[in-house]
Amino acid sequence: MDISKLSAITDQLIYEVEKIIVGKTDQIRMLLMAVFSEGHILLEDIPGVGKTTLVKTLSYVLGCD
Repeated sequence: MDISKLSAITDQLIYEVEKIIVGKTDQIRMLLMAVFSEGHILLEDIPGVGKTTLVKTLSYVLGCD
């Protein structure tokens, strides 16, 4: 895949996720890198900051179950 197309897709995914999750752009980018590289990520933060909502929103935007 062309890097410019991947960049455009990534920007669009971030845009869609940020409709629900505000202020977590770095975390969204890390999650997308993990998805694209078929890797893993550990989200650590205090309770109640939206980790689960972030992952569920990204899953929805990507069309996952």
